[in-house]
Parts: sequence; C-alpha cells; structure tokens
Amino acid sequence: SGAYAVAMPGGRMARASVAGVTALIDLEQAFEPMEVVPGAPGTTTLLLSVGAGDTASASAGLQPMHPDPLPEGGFSLVRATGRVRGSDGGAEATVTVQRQDSDGVWRDLDRLGTAPDGSFDAEVADLGGPMRFLASAPGRDGGAPVEVDPRSMASLDLEIGPAGRIAFVIDDGEGPLPARVELERDDGRVQVFFPLPGDAASPLPPGHWRAWLSHGITHALVETEVDVPAGGEAVLSASLPRLLDTEGWLAMDSHVHAGPSPDSTVLAEDRSRTAAATGLDVMIHTDHEVIADLGGVEAALGLDDVLTSIAGQEV
Repeated sequence: SGAYAVAMPGGRMARASVAGVTALIDLEQAFEPMEVVPGAPGTTTLLLSVGAGDTASASAGLQPMHPDPLPEGGFSLVRATGRVRGSDGGAEATVTVQRQDSDGVWRDLDRLGTAPDGSFDAEVADLGGPMRFLASAPGRDGGAPVEVDPRSMASLDLEIGPAGRIAFVIDDGEGPLPARVELERDDGRVQVFFPLPGDAASPLPPGHWRAWLSHGITHALVETEVDVPAGGEAVLSASLPRLLDTEGWLAMDSHVHAGPSPDSTVLAEDRSRTAAATGLDVMIHTDHEVIADLGGVEAALGLDDVLTSIAGQEV
C-alpha cells in the first residue's frame, strides 16, 4: 500500500545482484574503495523517502534534500496530470512512465497510481527527451502508450480495456481443492492463479481462455476452456480426480525461501498458497539471516488442515 525511494548523495548509486540479494552500491567506490582506519570511520549517506502510494510519491519526497541526483546534471521534475478511461468510464489503474535509452529502447522510469476515478496528478523526473505514458490494471488489457514532450505536456487521456473477472470452483470428488490454474488466451497472453477454496473472484481480462488445472502429481491434470465476458464474471468449475493413494506418506519441500529472506521477493502468503496448490503437505522455510515462524500464515489462509510449516535457516 506504499512505496519507498533511496538516494545516495555524493555517490553514483547502482543496483547489483549478489547471490540473489539485490544490493545498492556506489560505483565510485568500486574503483576507489573507501579507506576505513581505526579511529576514523568512513561514512556513506543514504536518504530514504516513503510515499503513501506510488513510487512517484516516494521519489518526490527526496527532491528537497537531494535536488541534483545525477552527477552530470540535467534533472528536473515536471507535473503529469490526466485520467485513465475504459469503456465503462474512469478506471483505477497504474500509469507507467517510460523514457528512451541511447539505443532507442523504452525503459520504465516511474509509476503513478490513479484515484478510483482514474485521475492522476504527480511530479515525474524529466531527464531530457520524449516520455511516454501507458496504463495497466489487473483484469484489463492495457491501452496504447501516449508519447509526449515533457516541456509542453498537457493533461493526458489514457485508454484501458474493459474489466473481467473469474471465479474458481475446484474439487477432487471428495471436497474442495487448492490448485494451480494456468490460462492462455487466444492471443497468447498467459496468466497463472493459485486459487484456494473460498477465494473471491480474481481479475482476468475478457476473452476466450484455455485452462490447465493441476494439484501436483497426485491428481489428474484437467484441460478445459472458459469465456470471460467484458464487464462481467466467469466461473470455472472443475474436478481433479485423485490418481495416487498417498496414505502414510507426506510431500515435503525442505528448502523454501519467502519474503523474510533477503534473496526472495515472494510474500509468505503467496508461498503458502503455491505450496498448497501444488500438493505439498510440509514446507520448511530456510530463509537467509532470519528464522521466522510462518505457521500463522497458513491459519490466516485456512490451510491449517492442508499445509504445515517448519522454521529453519540457510546459513
């Protein structure tokens, strides 16, 4: 529900992946390392700004304290305003701001969140050259990007496709069943869900979808099709018969990472959901640098009778 931004005054900040962990480094120190001697510690200053919603709200908070973030200069903020509209009126969405790099490839620069009516008003970085804006939202197809000159930017009208939703009713003939559901639309778009019994309907763009439903190796793989109406909701019902009798046996994964581990961006709730949907009975969390009891996550998801978590650690 929020965002943060980090700055490194006096340095040339870069992001690197070290053993799966995303690290912020100062490229200046990569060639001329900081010298730290007894009694004279070295100092690196980092600025952290927290925003109420999108990344733009967080990065704007750094501007007063760090007005010149680029060593070569050429940075300023411009105001971007407009509205995202669908066939059903104003639509709440995420607006991605992009800028062309030296090779002519459009790269993401910032993301703005809209109000429920689709309106947005935020300051974004102007690094020179054209920008383009495009809207996206769960359960909708994105609209065409709109290219603008930031020096003469008027209020923007961004289009987005109609909304759709899908609900899942899945069992194995004995009772409700968590499952993995992969869907592919006629145009090749793919989305994957891990629905649990009792879940509310999920956003899914309208169209004709092929679906493959599974629950690990113990249950049959079922293939079916579903049509999601524009502005409406489809229900996908399926039964996955059990193929293997596993009485007396447990399916376990003894090396699992989730959000508490610095090398994982998967939320603990999502990790439990995928484990249950793919047929695991026991999951051992081996996060780095932290020992976390995530048993409460299963309880909150209603998986107490399906999945057991055991705390561990990878050192």
